[in-house]
Amino acid sequence: MPDTVSPSTQLTDLPATASPPFAPTSEPSYIVEVGGRCVSQYGSLTQALSAGLTLKGKDAGLQVKVYDARERVTPDA
Repeated sequence: MPDTVSPSTQLTDLPATASPPFAPTSEPSYIVEVGGRCVSQYGSLTQALSAGLTLKGKDAGLQVKVYDARERVTPDA
């Protein structure tokens, strides 16, 4: 499957986050990644999983990953 986001998927439907892509270790930070690109960040795992499932529901072919930024500094680490 391609690692690109299809034009029909609206990544802008997710709420915008004001924090940087990778937060300091003092705050919990969960990253939603689509096709190898960070698309959003959330303060709780539940919020991040919900956003990931929403994206996956719009396009089942997407490769969506959710991870804790404190444990994984970069997506390839």
